[in-house]
Amino acid sequence: MSIITYDKLYAYQKRALEFIAKKKGKALIHIVPGGGKTLISIHLVLKYPALMPVLICCPSSLKLQWKYEIDKYFPDCKTIILNGSPSIHGISELHDAN
Repeated sequence: MSIITYDKLYAYQKRALEFIAKKKGKALIHIVPGGGKTLISIHLVLKYPALMPVLICCPSSLKLQWKYEIDKYFPDCKTIILNGSPSIHGISELHDAN
């Protein structure tokens, strides 16, 4: 279970969680650095496991930090860090969401 429980999240973090859940996981989180986006994302998956799998896109400099945080709060979750171009991972083309 998470080290920081849902009831200890700030009100704006809970509102973000509920908003994302209402949108069935199809939302972006725009909160200032240090505002708890990682915790919101992890709690989202803990509260709504049907949203799995999850893809986290972030700058290369933050990939290991995300893995560390996921492993800390969600130790049973399998995490994979991708490096390099899409073709290395067998992705032949990227599709626009529109």
